[in-house]
Amino acid sequence: MLFWDHPKAATNVVIDTVIVRAGRTGDDDPESLSMDVADFTLAMMQSGRYPMAAIPQPALMGTAFKIYVGEVYNGGHVQFIGNSEWGEDDVGLVSACLKRVDIPQVQAIFADLLAYERASPKTFHKADWRDDVLDALDKRLFALDRASIFAPLADWLQESLVLFPVPAENWHSVVYELAARNRDPQGHKGH
Repeated sequence: MLFWDHPKAATNVVIDTVIVRAGRTGDDDPESLSMDVADFTLAMMQSGRYPMAAIPQPALMGTAFKIYVGEVYNGGHVQFIGNSEWGEDDVGLVSACLKRVDIPQVQAIFADLLAYERASPKTFHKADWRDDVLDALDKRLFALDRASIFAPLADWLQESLVLFPVPAENWHSVVYELAARNRDPQGHKGH
């Protein structure tokens, strides 16, 4: 599963903004904002040990969607299925994102993926790179322009989240300082 709560998850510092690199909201590459949101979200969950419930839901959904598309582009739907272990949170967050973000072609692809799992669960969960159904879904996603996938997501993330831009060269230190403050509110720094 890609989304899980750390065994020592706790909320010591409330997250009310998502820290992004300055300039990402108007960037010519709409995928860059979703990358920052995903990087922030994963840093908070992994290094900061925040429970999923403490992360703004649009950030979780956008991160899950970004991971889904990235996994498919990297190794096909079979890679997403394997790496996510078809976890309820992973699949549910992608589905929730696609209910809120208007990307009709990806909505149709993901709906067909869900339908395949429901219709043939044994075949689906044992599938490998030779699976014809998953290969066809891969080809449909690969045929889409990445900007057409990520521009609607970037718009929705900007509307749904309070973004806090910091200079790109400071992003890492600001994010991981917040993570450290949550993980150890007594003052431990670093990650």
